[in-house]
Amino acid sequence: MIRECGPSDREKILSYAYRQEAENMFIIESFNGTRPFGENRYFGAFEGGEMKGLAVSFDLWGSFIAHGEEETVQALVDFIVPLSLPLKAIPAFRRFAEPAVDRFRAHGFIPRRLEPSLVLLLSPQAFRPAESQAVPACPEDVVALMVLQRILHRQPLADPFTEAERQRAVPGKTFVMHEEGRVVAKAILAGRSLHYGQIGGVVTHPDFRRRGYGRRCVSALCKKCFDAGIEKMILFTAEENIPAQRLYQSLGFAMVDRYLLAEY
Repeated sequence: MIRECGPSDREKILSYAYRQEAENMFIIESFNGTRPFGENRYFGAFEGGEMKGLAVSFDLWGSFIAHGEEETVQALVDFIVPLSLPLKAIPAFRRFAEPAVDRFRAHGFIPRRLEPSLVLLLSPQAFRPAESQAVPACPEDVVALMVLQRILHRQPLADPFTEAERQRAVPGKTFVMHEEGRVVAKAILAGRSLHYGQIGGVVTHPDFRRRGYGRRCVSALCKKCFDAGIEKMILFTAEENIPAQRLYQSLGFAMVDRYLLAEY
């Protein structure tokens, strides 16, 4: 049986998500907000009262994540398609993303871009910190953070900023490097669960690349998280992005899995 979940299902959802914590960090992070059921829609696949699969539609971002066995993921997609929920992206570990992408394709939703990535993991024991002058971002950096995010996603810089972009630009979760009086690189704590921190939004302005700024931002962010008690840091990087992989490996990250981002 598949049904939409509500606030009374909160503990069931989190209990399910924590069974495979790393794979479900976006779902866990969604409960760190004040209105998870107002901002997202959760769908559970149940068998004998036990949750066997879970899907979430993040309405603000237009992203969709499903977790479970392949047949369960496909059934969750079949249930959700008639609801006409926004679909801009499917970001998930590849073994969960591929069945969802294939099922949406069967319903006529064809991704415009597929970006396979590697899942990299870092423990405090493996961490090789870099000397860093990276500092926490401040509220005055918000516009610069949104500009860098657009550079990361190759989006036009002249268009007005959206509410979703403003919500992603969170100074308190971001480390930045300054050069010539401007923010030139950043790294974001994109999610946190009980044991993991997830890094995202790592980007350096094209005019300031190959100077180690991104590496310093990531290193400073990892140090802060480890000092705060996080046990492992996780991030995703494109398979073809060899320079980024070398950057992360120099800090001690190692590949542990594969990831897929489908954009619509």
